[in-house]
Amino acid sequence: HRGISLHAAQRMRALGHIRAVFLALRTQSAADERSEKGFIEGFASGGRGTPEPPQIVYHEPGADAVRRKLEPILAQRDRMPTAFFATKSATALTILTTMQAHGRQFTRDVSLVCREEDPFLADTFPTVTRYVTQPSAIARKLLQVLRRLLAGESLPRHHSTVMPVFVPGGSLGPPP
Repeated sequence: HRGISLHAAQRMRALGHIRAVFLALRTQSAADERSEKGFIEGFASGGRGTPEPPQIVYHEPGADAVRRKLEPILAQRDRMPTAFFATKSATALTILTTMQAHGRQFTRDVSLVCREEDPFLADTFPTVTRYVTQPSAIARKLLQVLRRLLAGESLPRHHSTVMPVFVPGGSLGPPP
């Protein structure tokens, strides 16, 4: 999760974003903690202009809770963030619809990237930029493990990772 968030933040910075928001469900999961650290690290490195530290926003479950967190951000008129990163697909959908309800256009005014894949994200307008874990990649890793076990070999002590694929959508672009 750290690598995904790092990559997303670096993509935002490469496009020129200097103000961003990281939104995650308040679960205090290790995955979200790693994501937050990766996003902060990635946003601080590279890109054009001097970035401001990203706003870190944790929210309770539900669209209303996300909207309540977005309201003060939308009120920042002159300091309005231009890039949003959501750890959950439902959060991304709420960001997308809330921004559009407030007259913000993707990517003219704001950008959005989601860490998580959900089939409905491909059907939004614009399509949400996101990361997709390929089932075939997971199957290949499992097959390697099974082959080693069947051959009587021991398994390596290190963890194996499957990197999701970056899926560009219509929700990520340069800042205004």
